Amino acid sequence: MTHTATRNTAIRFNQGRALLHLAGMYPTLLEVILELVQNALDKDVQAKRIWIKINYKTRHLSVRDNGSGVSLEKFNAALASVAEPGRKGEGSLGQFGIGLISPLGKCDTFTFISCAALYNNEFREWTFDSKKIAEQKENLTVPLRDRPDLTLNKRVPVGSGKTRVEWRSEMCLIGFTDDTFQSRVDMDSLVGGIQDRYAMTMRSNKTVISVAITHKDGRTETRDNVTAQDFSGQALPVQTFKNPDSGVTTFRLFVARKKKGRGPGGKVLLGVSGNDFRFPFHFFARAAENLIDGEAIAALSSGIFEGEIISERAKLHPNRQAFEKDDAFIGLCCSIEEWFSTVGSHHLDELKQSRQEQRLQELGLRSMKVVEHLLRDPAHASLLEVIRSFGKGTIGEGHFQKKVVGEQDRPSLSVEGKPGAHSTDPEAEPRVRSDPALEREKHSPMTVAGPKGRTRKVVRGSSFGLQFAHEPMEGSPDLWKLDATEGILTFNIRHPLWRACDVKDTTLMKLQECVAMQALTLQMMPENLRYAQRQVLDEFNHSLVSWILTSDKVRTPAGRRKSAEK
Repeated sequence: MTHTATRNTAIRFNQGRALLHLAGMYPTLLEVILELVQNALDKDVQAKRIWIKINYKTRHLSVRDNGSGVSLEKFNAALASVAEPGRKGEGSLGQFGIGLISPLGKCDTFTFISCAALYNNEFREWTFDSKKIAEQKENLTVPLRDRPDLTLNKRVPVGSGKTRVEWRSEMCLIGFTDDTFQSRVDMDSLVGGIQDRYAMTMRSNKTVISVAITHKDGRTETRDNVTAQDFSGQALPVQTFKNPDSGVTTFRLFVARKKKGRGPGGKVLLGVSGNDFRFPFHFFARAAENLIDGEAIAALSSGIFEGEIISERAKLHPNRQAFEKDDAFIGLCCSIEEWFSTVGSHHLDELKQSRQEQRLQELGLRSMKVVEHLLRDPAHASLLEVIRSFGKGTIGEGHFQKKVVGEQDRPSLSVEGKPGAHSTDPEAEPRVRSDPALEREKHSPMTVAGPKGRTRKVVRGSSFGLQFAHEPMEGSPDLWKLDATEGILTFNIRHPLWRACDVKDTTLMKLQECVAMQALTLQMMPENLRYAQRQVLDEFNHSLVSWILTSDKVRTPAGRRKSAEK
């Protein structure tokens, strides 16, 4: 038998270009800054203060911190650990050691200046030149020089040639890219990204961050005292689900508070047990959209929930925006599906119903404000008398009234009833009565039932008013029903005409206001004529809804409508 000698073929590659390729894992300045902030928060640095400055006029960017600094030995170890994930726990800078070189390719040059702890004058500066590094095929080197001009000493003698600084480490990008996509960093995205990813570490370190962005037009935007944000919503019971591949998945979720004017704004974050790093759910959803039911993804992305989902065995991808796709990833997806089917969907249904009830009460208050304004006009005195003819009415707490006959089942809110103090703008916020003493004798309180407010007492006497209520009148063909004994006008939220108008808040409010005037006008007619007139109104309401839905579009020229939509 003939044996052939084994030979080896050498693998050669351009080390400099390979380093730039690795730095491409952070494709934008925003990702670079977030990674540099992570470096400052690492357990071996633990900065209490971080300063971020971005200047689009000079194309300079700096991230400074007052942590423990970096020694020459630690810096060398960090560069030696590039792409070695096991070194992170040993104190290397950045995920897989790549964080330190993340600015490469996004700027002409960048410098790293640092002074290790226990020293105040031992500053060193390393300079990274993207072009020169790309040209180094092997034996990569980074220029290093001492910076004796910098000091942390609080007292700097005059003429010493030293500049006193507050920071121990600075990463400075010089001539960063002018590519709009790569260089775009807005304040909300930066601050939000920091708070999403590093809240736990910031809270532990008691870190405070300051951000300043100077735009091309010279305008400077600042955000001082950025700290970790706590989840502030209503806490849900902690849930755990076990999977043979992903281990235990823990759901620590809250019902997010509704942000005024912007709807719910909660964020669900994902992470790994034993690691403080978090990333937003929508990053995870991109990779899991074909593995998790769309309803579950929509629920956790909707902003209705906030909190965190922690996996025992999932592994962070080097880009820190996803998990590695492996068996643990599939197991995590299964656990999220199980949570949604057994727990999350029920919470979601309850939340949707509760928020719909709140929305209808808020819109009812706006419409009631318009109705009350009309009723205060002397021209509509007869309609006001209709309200005062109701057999019963309601009063708030503190109102003096002897003839109390019961209590309403649902709480309600009252709009403020000062004549002449109302706006007919349907978008205006209603002023809710804060002083029960405002409800005086001969006043007709206008209220809207719903989840907010107080339970009102039902009375006989002179303090009568109109109340809006919203109910699913299952099986009823009526759009509305008026209880003339207690003065409650109930809207059927299951009626086809109501649903047709429930496409915009403004159309729904117009319908409520028109129906309210119909109901009161009908009460002015002789009782033997009301049934026939109601039939006419029910038919008329089909045309009314068509008018409500199309009138603004028809009146507004197409050009102006498109401009308004923009």
